[in-house]
Amino acid sequence: MFNNLKYSQHTPVLLQEILSLFSDENPPKNILDCTFGRGGHSQAFLKKFPKAFILALDRDSSAIEFGLNLKEFKDGKIKLLNKNFYDYPLIFRDTQNFDFILMDLGVSSPQLDNKERGFSFYKEGPLDMRMDQKQTLTAQHIINEYSKKELIQIFKKYGEIKNPSRVVSDIVKQRKRKKFETTMELSRLIQKHYGFYKNKHPATTWFLALRLAVNGELEGLIRCLDSYFNLLNSSGYWAVISFHSLEDRIIKQGFRRFVKEGKGILYNKKVIQSQNEERKNNPRSRSAKLRVFQKLEI
Repeated sequence: MFNNLKYSQHTPVLLQEILSLFSDENPPKNILDCTFGRGGHSQAFLKKFPKAFILALDRDSSAIEFGLNLKEFKDGKIKLLNKNFYDYPLIFRDTQNFDFILMDLGVSSPQLDNKERGFSFYKEGPLDMRMDQKQTLTAQHIINEYSKKELIQIFKKYGEIKNPSRVVSDIVKQRKRKKFETTMELSRLIQKHYGFYKNKHPATTWFLALRLAVNGELEGLIRCLDSYFNLLNSSGYWAVISFHSLEDRIIKQGFRRFVKEGKGILYNKKVIQSQNEERKNNPRSRSAKLRVFQKLEI
């Protein structure tokens, strides 16, 4: 029932809205793509602004391996680094600044598609959910080893689930008999409690909460905001695409703080969302929210 959500083709979301930030008369020279994925946004920028140079980061080694085969990489237009963007400003303090910084948060379509990565609640795979496969913490460890209290806190904090106690109690009871190993074991347990939702799998928010906990996404985002401001050139744009209300809240508050401190302006006072045509062609774009900050000239 849920396989009609098509993630097999990776399509960059809100692409036209992002490209429109710059004109042919005022093109970006240096671009930082913090979450390269399959390079959709980066390739589109180079197609429109062929003289630009892009530094691209991704914590997922498979994304970097994909990028190494792109013509843009071989032509020297893209430099790829297998780095978590949360840590990049701290590691490379003396790096050049950028006219444009892009963060496309969350999991990519290829990651969702690959059942071995364990992100999907409707495909049988290991209960993994690591964006960086070199890290040791997995969703399987959290589900099987964390206390009942810790699990309740994770689902309340990251999934914004009001009362996860019933499901968590069932998880703890079931893991005493047999440890959880696969995504579908957990997905079916959640579905047993909630049945089916229209157009939304009942495990959606539970899996999202686990993914955020496994990868430390919210904490990393909070930690790096001030450092990224320092990497932005005067009059440069910083665009963030989020798919979760907690991520969007962090970005909204961070950008508003910069404005209050007199460091820049909000390009869009209200969040930018995809239009009906894009939502029809790319279901992933339905929950995407874009916020853009422009640094003041110094």
